[in-house]
Amino acid sequence: MKTVVITGGQGDIAQEIAALLALKGYTVINPPRCLLDVSQESMVSAFFEKQKYDILINNAGVISPQSIPTSDSAIWKQEIDVNLIGTYLCCKYMLTENPKATIINIGSSAAYSGKALWSGYSAAKAGVMR
Repeated sequence: MKTVVITGGQGDIAQEIAALLALKGYTVINPPRCLLDVSQESMVSAFFEKQKYDILINNAGVISPQSIPTSDSAIWKQEIDVNLIGTYLCCKYMLTENPKATIINIGSSAAYSGKALWSGYSAAKAGVMR
């Protein structure tokens, strides 16, 4: 049976996906952030070097609502790092280890119709969706 890795594996969406896939007989790996922080390239690289996976579900995400004029740029950057750069890094290292892997990127309607206070999240998801 195929092995699936789900980023953001401890969140509600990941837990539901994992449960459904397990019922279908997939081996599911859904690591906590301490084992796979998608914003840390060295951690992502090391994680994907340890084992070959068949399917990657990029589900990790962070949102910190804030208005642009009063925003904290470090928080905005974190949203881009996790939601966009993290998706890229996981794809890169997954495909390095398994060029025939299946990759599913979880997007958001916020990519197309931004919501007030969600500028960083919306921008990152728009990058994933394009």
